[in-house]
Amino acid sequence: TEASVVATVDNALAGWSWKADRELVVVVDGVKIDPFVGPDQIANAPTGSVISVSVNVKTDKAAPNLLKWIGIDTAGKDLTTTYVTRKE
Repeated sequence: TEASVVATVDNALAGWSWKADRELVVVVDGVKIDPFVGPDQIANAPTGSVISVSVNVKTDKAAPNLLKWIGIDTAGKDLTTTYVTRKE
């Protein structure tokens, strides 16, 4: 369900100072959804649907920009991780 995805992400980020700054992107069968708007699209998706969950956070929130002094500027970039699965 949408609620279980959001809860799982938030539990995984417990203790991180940038938890409140995360962006959650959920895609069901290639269509981006907005959790908690309208019917639960994850719960209503047919078995075998591809569900992708991405968590994004700006690098400025996650870590200091210490590499800029050697020419690697991470300011304004996103750190992203994505999990893709099929609905059972």
